[in-house]
Amino acid sequence: MLTKAKRAKPLTVKEKKWRAETRAEYRAKGLLPPVKKPLNRKKFITEARDEFNSADFGLSASRYIIRAMGFLMGDYRPTLQDVGIAKVLKAACEIAKFEKELEVQGRTEYKLTELYERLKPIINA
Repeated sequence: MLTKAKRAKPLTVKEKKWRAETRAEYRAKGLLPPVKKPLNRKKFITEARDEFNSADFGLSASRYIIRAMGFLMGDYRPTLQDVGIAKVLKAACEIAKFEKELEVQGRTEYKLTELYERLKPIINA
């Protein structure tokens, strides 16, 4: 027979204060990491894009991108960032398949909506 899970009792003001003091003490001792400032995602993306576009990789940019993706993608506990990297990898594979199909058909041009329709399942995953 299934039963409802018991909810934990809410903390009292005294308990909350004690926990906050303990966290501050542990941070001061270096046992807990310091509080991180939230990441400004839009600024971070803009900076990364600008840095990448201005970098001089020569002909081997893809080599560095693949190495970076492999380094950043975790196997242990997947994060949303890992999902984003996986989407990029899957999108790259799908674009390659799409371009090979165009080549077989003898086409050199396509509409952007054709490619979007192919990538839509990956984008919405």
